[in-house]
Amino acid sequence: MSRRPQRNQRLYKYRSNCHATFMRIEVDLGRCTGHGICETIAEDVFEVSDDGSVLIHGNERPESDRDRMQKAVLQCPAAALTLVED
Repeated sequence: MSRRPQRNQRLYKYRSNCHATFMRIEVDLGRCTGHGICETIAEDVFEVSDDGSVLIHGNERPESDRDRMQKAVLQCPAAALTLVED
């Protein structure tokens, strides 16, 4: 005779599988020098304006963007980008 999982156990497993991890990318405009390296890495996220400041489109990023965001942070010559775990 097979034993069915209790209802609470199934609910817990369902919730743990559906939890999405997000991170936030931030820019320190006082440090940003407008090189645009971040924009070349992820042009859908970063935009360097005419005055050299960086705009971030949708600063909350899904886990699937982690590699690109880490690359942008590490390659920023002014160290103006930060990846914040939420």
